[in-house]
Amino acid sequence: MLDLIKNLEDNGYTYVQKEGDIPGVYFSISSLRGRVKKTGKRLTKYGKLSKKTINELVSDAKRKTKTMQKENKKKMRALLDSRQGMNVITSEHPDVKKLHAEIDKLKDKVIAEEKQKDEILDFALWKFSDFSITWDSPWGKGRPGWHIECSAMSLKYLGENFEIHGGGRDLIFPHHENEIAQSESSTSKQFAKIWMHVGMITINGEKMAKSIGNVKSVNHVLEDWGPNVIRLFCLSGHYSKPIDYTKDLLKENLIKWRRLEICYYELRLLSTNAFGDMSPWAERVERKINPRNARRNGLISQENYREICIKFENEMAELESNITDSAQKFDAALENDFNTPLALTELFSMIKTINGLVDEQKIPKNIASLAMSVLEHMLDVLGLNINKMDDISIEGVLELLQTRNLDRNRGNYEGADKTRDFTVKNYEIQLFDHKNRTTTWVKREKIKADTS
Repeated sequence: MLDLIKNLEDNGYTYVQKEGDIPGVYFSISSLRGRVKKTGKRLTKYGKLSKKTINELVSDAKRKTKTMQKENKKKMRALLDSRQGMNVITSEHPDVKKLHAEIDKLKDKVIAEEKQKDEILDFALWKFSDFSITWDSPWGKGRPGWHIECSAMSLKYLGENFEIHGGGRDLIFPHHENEIAQSESSTSKQFAKIWMHVGMITINGEKMAKSIGNVKSVNHVLEDWGPNVIRLFCLSGHYSKPIDYTKDLLKENLIKWRRLEICYYELRLLSTNAFGDMSPWAERVERKINPRNARRNGLISQENYREICIKFENEMAELESNITDSAQKFDAALENDFNTPLALTELFSMIKTINGLVDEQKIPKNIASLAMSVLEHMLDVLGLNINKMDDISIEGVLELLQTRNLDRNRGNYEGADKTRDFTVKNYEIQLFDHKNRTTTWVKREKIKADTS
């Protein structure tokens, strides 16, 4: 940090202010005016990230101060409201005195900074102080400013130019504007190629704040909903937009997650040898062929069978094309400014189609394998983790289900129910009985908020 500040000083970007309430080494915004790169382009245009002029940013700086003052006044009103019906609260009350002191301190700080700096947008690189924790510097004992720390870390660990810099939208100005100014002034190179600023989270339409009492901790949210539902919830909106935390939205994403779990396990069974290479539906149709071409007793003729096969092959070809198309559109959405809502639309559109055909047991092994590979790719990219079972456990479940089906076919329903209960309890799975006694299952993630 000291080397970075010294470099800026040597190149004429700083000034030292030793007098006043906030002495230190300051970066001069006016020093950027007229400076040109070797290429003939302006080195750093302050405000290029927020796309605002200097005058607009000056207004923003003053507005931020007023906003902080308003927030403290809101705290005062909330305190007064909370005391209604209780003993009269006076200006001598400790909480009121504390808030008044904060407001006065903020006013004094703003006035002092405006007097101390050459321009209101100038910012501290090094602050002289007599705090208990200080460091020596060529300018005197003190501590680094807020912005210089981030530039120093980025330059050390990521280099003079790197791909992506993230942060909340509230950091665009002044923090990230200042990072760009001091970093590019030092290196004469573009600091970050891409800036990704995330929107803020609100709670039922309100800003999350301790003063309102609507703060939700990460641990609390994870305990109730689990990591996958929360991740789906966050990805359901574009990263740059605000997102509203409500139970209704979380429930919607919980339902989507359950559909996704079912799809994964259905495809896993279909893509293995659990049902053979043909789909159960195709096997049933094949068994109905009447070698004498007669239509009787629910059988079908050879001619009808060929028509059914052609229709089925066309349907599967269309499904294969749609799965491949979904994979391409999914990747394209994420490559377009990380458009996760559009990517999720492709994911759940594919799942809806697959789940519908799974119910009819139409998907053959080769299509299931393709869909499984695409689904796993999407889950991996989005960081979603299915509660998986190993191959040995799957074999154990298949053996138990085979025993259960034998009991059902023999009319031993009590034995079949006992096998079912043992299977569900021992492997912690949920069973789904389909037509013609085909059974699939899901090992669902345990989610506290799921009361279904």
